[in-house]
Amino acid sequence: MHSVSVQDAKEHLSEYLKRAIAGEEIGIEDDNVVVALKPLRGNGAQKAEALQALEWLQKNSGLSGEQAEAYCEQVRQERRAWSR
Repeated sequence: MHSVSVQDAKEHLSEYLKRAIAGEEIGIEDDNVVVALKPLRGNGAQKAEALQALEWLQKNSGLSGEQAEAYCEQVRQERRAWSR
């Protein structure tokens, strides 16, 4: 996670919003407390959730990056089929 100060977040909010929407983890730190800036709805939220799932798979499952990505794609396709 990339952490920034409150002042830096104020000065560069537009940039940090774009980066968070793109899936980067952005933290805003104030008095040793870090608050996450992340999308809650829309495509950005789905992308962030997918990136978190992919990172978890890579760290905890023993899958290679390619295997984890293939698994995530399979799950996406199944979800699309269910929502039809």
